[in-house]
Amino acid sequence: MAYGLDRKEDELPKTVLVFDFGDRTFDLSILKINKGLFEVLSTGGDNHLGGIEFDNRLTCYLLKEFRSMYRNEIKFDNITNGLKRRLKSKSEQIKKSLSKENEFNDILSSLYEDKDLEIKITRSKFEELNEDIFKRIITLMEETLKKANLKKDEIDEIIMVGGSTNIPKIQDIVQEFFHGKKLNNSINPYETVASGAAIFTSTLSENKSIKKKKNKK
Repeated sequence: MAYGLDRKEDELPKTVLVFDFGDRTFDLSILKINKGLFEVLSTGGDNHLGGIEFDNRLTCYLLKEFRSMYRNEIKFDNITNGLKRRLKSKSEQIKKSLSKENEFNDILSSLYEDKDLEIKITRSKFEELNEDIFKRIITLMEETLKKANLKKDEIDEIIMVGGSTNIPKIQDIVQEFFHGKKLNNSINPYETVASGAAIFTSTLSENKSIKKKKNKK
């Protein structure tokens, strides 16, 4: 909803796709915006798919690599919580780094029984690990368009919101899906949530005020 706060009432109607990929959920909304008014044409997404899933995939990959490196030297009967936390923290760092760089290199010293984990992972490997997620995103976009009875070229603007939209592969598949249409990455996700909540609260207040006036009559 915050997207329309600064829209001029004399602007032409627009059909907008809001692509919101946060830490915990992935949400899609198709809105018709006309003279400051919003009409929700369809919604979609996955409440169980968020940016944290990329971290989990990387954590599993790093643990597998570590086991492979020292399988003849260490018995991995009990993986400590401390080890998991270090891998999870490093995985988030890798994800963010690979959004800017093509390769990530580092060493996790004394990860387990004084053994180090040498990390070398490329962006292409990251994309390979998450290939099914990217395919899932495409399927969900198709379903959301279908529910709105719209074709791809009927979407006028695509608003990208949420930290996971910084992942280059996500930018690429969305842009490719919509035949090269430019993506709008200028919306601040925190301002969007705050402004949306303010509008919702204001709407509730107005409705209550109207009801009170009717009851007095």
